[in-house]
Amino acid sequence: MEWYYNILVPKVDIEWNEDRLLKVTYQSRAKYRAIVQKHALYFKREMHYDFQQYEKNETPYDHGYVEYVAYIFLKDNLNLKSLNDKTDSLAIGSCCFRKRFIDGKNYYWSLDWIWLHPYFRHRKILSEHWERFVNIFCGFYVEEPLSLEMEAFLKKVNWDNDYKKYVKTELPIF
Repeated sequence: MEWYYNILVPKVDIEWNEDRLLKVTYQSRAKYRAIVQKHALYFKREMHYDFQQYEKNETPYDHGYVEYVAYIFLKDNLNLKSLNDKTDSLAIGSCCFRKRFIDGKNYYWSLDWIWLHPYFRHRKILSEHWERFVNIFCGFYVEEPLSLEMEAFLKKVNWDNDYKKYVKTELPIF
C-alpha cells in the first residue's frame, strides 16, 4: 500500500516557456493527457471522491463527453549541470476547465478541479495564473464542494462564484 501515497513529479520535455503552463486538450499528446489524469487521481484521493474528474482518453466521440481545456503547471527543474544545459520542466500540478451547457445554447466554463503538489502550494502559483484564466474563459464558475484552501483563495481574490454571472450564448453555425 506504500505506492498509494507516492506522489510523482514527472518531467515534461518541452522548451521552457514563460507562462509556465501547458495547455492540454483531447488532441494533445497522450503523455501530457496522462500527466493530467495522474494529477486528477491525486485530487480524487486527497478529496476522497468516488470517481476521477478526468480521463486521458476522453474525446468528443464518447457518450457523455464534456468539452474541456486542462493546464499543466510547470516549474523549471533546478537540477542543472550548467547554465547552458537544456532543462526539463517539472509537472507540479494540473487544473481542468469544462464547458457546461445549461440548455442547447447557453453555457458557462467551470474550473472543475485543480491539484498542486503539496510542496508547491502556498507559493502563489494559482495567483500568478488566475487573471490569465479569467481572460481566457471570460470568467468561470469554480465547481463545488470547495476545499478550505480554495474558499480562502476565492475570498482573497474577491471572487463572485455565481455561475449565472458567467453564462454565455453559443451562436449557431450556418
